[in-house]
Amino acid sequence: MKYQEGDKVRIVMERTKNMESFGKMDKYLNTIMTINDVFITSYTMEEDGGYWEWKDSDILGLAYKLVSIENLNEF
Repeated sequence: MKYQEGDKVRIVMERTKNMESFGKMDKYLNTIMTINDVFITSYTMEEDGGYWEWKDSDILGLAYKLVSIENLNEF
């Protein structure tokens, strides 16, 4: 899995084949969500109450990552 618990990620802009086919997940498209739990092949998110399972292909990438002052020189 690419992301860790607590990461803020941006969801893709269009429904993927992994998403629920009746559009119930569409309200989360192109939004920023927080990873709640990481499993072997999926994630759950805080914003949907952990209800849906999200795959790496459902995520565009990190929305932003908090950086501590100690690690600032790495960038």
